[in-house]
Amino acid sequence: MKTVSSRTLFLVFASIFLGLVIALGIAGAPVYFGLPILETGDVGINALQVENAKHFSELYGNYSRFEFSHPGPVFFYVYATGERLFTDLLHLTPAPGNAHLLTCMMLQSFFFALGLTLLAAHVPWRMALPFALLIAALHFGPLREPFVSLWPPHVLLMPFFCFLIACISVASGRVGHLPFMVLAGCFLFHGHVAQPLFVGSRRSDRCPPIAGLGHAHMDTSCSPEVSADFDRALALLHNFW
Repeated sequence: MKTVSSRTLFLVFASIFLGLVIALGIAGAPVYFGLPILETGDVGINALQVENAKHFSELYGNYSRFEFSHPGPVFFYVYATGERLFTDLLHLTPAPGNAHLLTCMMLQSFFFALGLTLLAAHVPWRMALPFALLIAALHFGPLREPFVSLWPPHVLLMPFFCFLIACISVASGRVGHLPFMVLAGCFLFHGHVAQPLFVGSRRSDRCPPIAGLGHAHMDTSCSPEVSADFDRALALLHNFW
């Protein structure tokens, strides 16, 4: 198989990422840069956690209606960074809520672009990327939420897309793509309590590069078969996050 150079892959990633950010930024300019957004309801509660993250004091993920917090606050820290940059420093957005939406859009675009870039490293057909972008535009264009929504279930889609492509790439022998798999997996792990069951579902005998990372155990109400996958996810993420 012909190897694609790192420089070419970087240019592919930069082109997709910047193209998406510019296109979605122009389409959503009234939302991102127009009237100030006042967060209410669940978004308002999450905004309070973003405020905590802005001062490096947030330890929990978003709150669930089932009366527990999801595992981690990584999304809140990303939104807090965007607030610092776009509202406090550059004054591009009129309120923190606008900055959170803009940062979320950029984060989703990042994982989407990264997933397609990893795919491009394996697919020699030159029209594969344009075809994938066309399908994505036809599918996600009318929906929009996967790129512009702050709702926690929506923000998991593009990290999961990237994680899936990275897993396929690593399983195909591209060990250098392991950090991308771990990065996307960590965002998924932080985002929802059920995601460790997906992130840790790769059997160690099928994926030698992540074997031997140690063992972690957490008592859960899951069946023994599912608990094994959950513990494998904890061991993997403990080493990289």
